[in-house]
Amino acid sequence: MNVLGIISGSSLDGLDISLCSFDGLELGHIDWDMKMGTTIAFDESLSKRLGSATSLSAKELLILEVDFSKFCASAINDLVQSDDLKVDYICSHGHTVFHFPEDGYTLQIGKGSIIAELTGVPCIVDVRANDIAQGGQGAPVAPIVEQYLYPGYDYYFNLGGIANVSFHNEEVITSIDSCPCNQVLNYVVRELGKAYDDKGELSRTGEVSHALMADWKNLNYFTLPFPKSMDNSWVQEVFIPVMQRYGLSHADRLATTVEFAALQLADDCSTLSGTKSGTYKGLITGGGGFNDYLVERMQEHVSALGLTLELPDQKTINFKEAILMALMGYLRINEKVNTIPTVTGAQKSTMGGAIYLA
Repeated sequence: MNVLGIISGSSLDGLDISLCSFDGLELGHIDWDMKMGTTIAFDESLSKRLGSATSLSAKELLILEVDFSKFCASAINDLVQSDDLKVDYICSHGHTVFHFPEDGYTLQIGKGSIIAELTGVPCIVDVRANDIAQGGQGAPVAPIVEQYLYPGYDYYFNLGGIANVSFHNEEVITSIDSCPCNQVLNYVVRELGKAYDDKGELSRTGEVSHALMADWKNLNYFTLPFPKSMDNSWVQEVFIPVMQRYGLSHADRLATTVEFAALQLADDCSTLSGTKSGTYKGLITGGGGFNDYLVERMQEHVSALGLTLELPDQKTINFKEAILMALMGYLRINEKVNTIPTVTGAQKSTMGGAIYLA
């Protein structure tokens, strides 16, 4: 079965797309292969509208959802036609606008009806809602792809707009949305006309503000027990404004963000494993894996736990979340659970996703 996974992240750089083939679920494991992965950049207008989605009126948000859905369908059609791809199902995460599981709701825009009808391919959407209905956070969902497709590690780090970490042992899988990451780094360098801090070279030149780090650490989110998940609007409305009050240089803001993320991820590793010492392996994915300075600072802080970090091949770094969407769609079509309650805090495992037939 060929499933196309698509996702728009909080970094607002574009739509990540991955076509994966899956087989063998009935045997208790999954044979799989990634046939294609790419990112389709948003134009400036759509990127700005997605970035300000939380401030739109209800009508404006609905119009944005229609336009975003048509963008997704057009991108898929262009890829399928240009490369003559066979796609059996699409699984779309959409773009997160609101995520408040403590109040019982989350919103990822992207209409499955529009995507299915315009592509002629059945589309699965709204993958987090069932978990939230069972009292869960609806996130993180990454551990399901780690469990099925990337076994053999103790810790898994996804360095996206928000950084999260999972801990796997023989008994249980636990995970946490740890801290803001690329969303903040990209926000800072966009003021310099750049899309990202290449290899973290500008971050490397800055000085860390320990006062800013202390103010961040005192924010309510970092005092909450896990399971917990982070909302993009919280990053934009709470986390970034704390940084802006300090009037630091761009390099200093970047260096402080990197150091805070590295320390917070190390702290969360210790919490998830119960501070047990040992010899551990960790796999890094997400765009932050290309930030050499961030990876170096992480390795420095997790070494005390006996943890050695590894980077996979480039396609895994780039497209793990799109691969995850493809896998969640495959599991949903096969009526298998695609969430992990020990990760999300739900009362039970769920089969997340609404299916729209073409």
